[in-house]
Amino acid sequence: MSRKKIVAGNWKMNNGLQETKLLINELLRETNHSGCEVMIAPSFVSLKTAIDSLIDKNIEVVSQNVHQNINGAYTGEVSAKMLSSIGIKTTIIGHSERREYFNETHDLLKHKVDTSLENSMRIIFCFGEQLKDRKTDNHFILSQIKFQNLYFI
Repeated sequence: MSRKKIVAGNWKMNNGLQETKLLINELLRETNHSGCEVMIAPSFVSLKTAIDSLIDKNIEVVSQNVHQNINGAYTGEVSAKMLSSIGIKTTIIGHSERREYFNETHDLLKHKVDTSLENSMRIIFCFGEQLKDRKTDNHFILSQIKFQNLYFI
C-alpha cells in the first residue's frame, strides 16, 4: 500500500485577508496537485475566507494550532469545537516556535492531541529540534514519539 503524499503550507503570522485571497487565487491557477493532498494553514483571521474560497476545490484549509481545552476563559485561543464549526477538520500541533516561545511542553501537546482526537480532528504533529540541536546531532524526535504514544501505520 502506498501512502498519499501531503503538501502543506503554513502561513504562520503572515498574510492579511487580501493577501490570503490573492495567494489562494494564485495557488488555484498554478498548482497541479494530482497524486497528493494539498493543505494550507492561513492565520486564524483568514480561515473562514479561505474555506469559502476553496469550496469544491482539492485544497484543504487546516488550522495552525488548537487549544487543549474545548471551552473556557482562554482569551485569544481557539478550540477544536470552534474550528469544526467553520469546517476545519485538521489541525497542526507541536510547532517548534510554539514549543520555544510559548513553552509548549510534551504534557501540553499530549493534552492537545487528546482533545483534538476526541473532537474528530485529524492532526499534523510537528516533530523536531532547534537548528543548534540538529547541528550537534542532539536529536529529540524519538523521545517525542514515545511520549506521545504515537503509532505509525
